[in-house]
Amino acid sequence: MEVGTEEFPYTSKITITMHSDLLDPYLPIYGNKVIGCRYCTLDMHGIKRQPNWTELDTTVLPGDTKMTLWEPVDWKTGELVAVAATGY
Repeated sequence: MEVGTEEFPYTSKITITMHSDLLDPYLPIYGNKVIGCRYCTLDMHGIKRQPNWTELDTTVLPGDTKMTLWEPVDWKTGELVAVAATGY
């Protein structure tokens, strides 16, 4: 699977929707809820962002509409970001 290249990055929006349940069977080696690639190439190139990840400077609670980050980013208003938990 290829989405963009280093020379010509993908600049439009793309949505990858994964459906699963906690008890769904897993694929050997990969687990479940993954994009797995065996004996193939998964190559995705989008617009370069700086930085491509950072840390939160303050806690973000469910429903919050703003967050304070550790460093400046070039993210645009309206873009979606993922916030990962620090625990299980």
